[in-house]
Amino acid sequence: YIVRHGETLSNNHNRLQGHLPGKLTDKGRKQSEALARYLKDIHFDAIVSSDLTRARQAALEISRFHSCAPEYTAQCRERCYGDFEGSNRTDFFAQERSRDNYHAIRPKNGESLSDVFARVSHFFQDLRRRFPGKRVLIVSHGDFVRIAIGVLLNKTVIETVELAKTTSLHNA
Repeated sequence: YIVRHGETLSNNHNRLQGHLPGKLTDKGRKQSEALARYLKDIHFDAIVSSDLTRARQAALEISRFHSCAPEYTAQCRERCYGDFEGSNRTDFFAQERSRDNYHAIRPKNGESLSDVFARVSHFFQDLRRRFPGKRVLIVSHGDFVRIAIGVLLNKTVIETVELAKTTSLHNA
């Protein structure tokens, strides 16, 4: 199971959060509570979450109904947008996606989509090794989830980027 945290103030203001901590809005907390209730009857052997505040808040809410405490890791973080964190999402993506091979271009002090693809791939290899045959809930972020779908479907990074363009995610 892979879920995304709830709404944040930066989401509402169309801002890139990346590795900024971000906090859930009241609506985001209610979304996390609703998700926790939805998942309460599903057994999880582990809950693994991004270590960023907005995902931690969601993971803690979900864990109230489960016997395992969340484990936090930087491997589940959102893409790092480097110097562009806090900037307008629409402007950033319009500029980034107008370039050839944009999946391989790193924003200054940030990660390319290829970097995130590699990180997510390593995360799932590690997860399979650590929790063989176990049911794990992953609490993360939009780009992580979109790229995870491609990784789990054995897509290439380019196929994953194309798939991600058509994959809509809603707040928890």
